[in-house]
Amino acid sequence: MKRNIELQKDCKRLNFLLRATKKLRAYEEKETESQLSLQREMNNNCSEMVNEVGRLRTKVGDLSQQLEIESKKCMQLEAQNQDLREELSTMRGNHEKLEKSKCQLKEEQANLKHHLETNMVDRSQLEQYKREMEERAGQEIRQRLQEVNLVLQRRCSLISSFDEQ
Repeated sequence: MKRNIELQKDCKRLNFLLRATKKLRAYEEKETESQLSLQREMNNNCSEMVNEVGRLRTKVGDLSQQLEIESKKCMQLEAQNQDLREELSTMRGNHEKLEKSKCQLKEEQANLKHHLETNMVDRSQLEQYKREMEERAGQEIRQRLQEVNLVLQRRCSLISSFDEQ
């Protein structure tokens, strides 16, 4: 009986140990599954991160190239802007000179207009004097031509009367 009790106790212990072992195996299996699942998830996450890092590196490379292109464009535009500023400054200087020249030309135009108006009177007087001189010269020439004609007629008549004798 004692032995039976001991065997029962041993059976109970064995059952307890078997149940505990089963539970321990179940926990170990769950933990192994959890670890495998966690490792798969970590591997997936790591792969996704590696892919994301690769994608980001590509994007950074593209953006770096674009930045370089835009920087060059910016430098070209700044140089062009500087050239245009210099050209504008030169044009402003030229504009000021042209404005001064314009004022001088207006003054000169006013002076010439005044001079022309005063000379118009003189010119009309000169035209009248010229006409009078041309008329006198014409009369004088006609008068002298008549005199020459008379002298020539006399000579011709003298020559013909001389030839007749």
